[in-house]
Amino acid sequence: MAQCHDAVDRLGADAARARPMATAFVLALSSMVDGVTPPKAQTPLKATVRVMEKALLRYDKPGSVDRICDIVRDMVVGESTAQLADLVRAFLDEEKIVVVRLKDRFKKPSGGGWRDVMINYKLKGDTHVCEVQICHNSLLVARKGLPGHLIYGRVRNASELLERLGLLDEATHL
Repeated sequence: MAQCHDAVDRLGADAARARPMATAFVLALSSMVDGVTPPKAQTPLKATVRVMEKALLRYDKPGSVDRICDIVRDMVVGESTAQLADLVRAFLDEEKIVVVRLKDRFKKPSGGGWRDVMINYKLKGDTHVCEVQICHNSLLVARKGLPGHLIYGRVRNASELLERLGLLDEATHL
């Protein structure tokens, strides 16, 4: 899985072009799943500073942005595990996209313990890799009321620094 550009400025321009199409797609698809409330607004693009931070901390190819696939990102929230399963199925079955990666972070939580299903995809006929996170409303409410995202950010940054220094295995985080 790789983006079609390996320079921050070109990748950012590509993301800005893809953002409205991804928003329209996610809104349409999520509104077809019973009981799911589609996202209320277009999510802003990931900040360029964070894109550069991720690129510079990359352990195998410092400065490369070819694997940064969350500049265009959305979150769809379900109220039940059945709805989450329906959402995942809808994305996987959708003919308008090509799924390039799926991470089940219910089975393997990310740093800080966050759980969701993350799907990277390309709209057919397009080259930009986008991301959608499918999460349970209860987890989102808990995250907003607790410092979980702050903790996640710190754990993520520490892990990235340790990986960059060769002191942490990316796959096992040991």
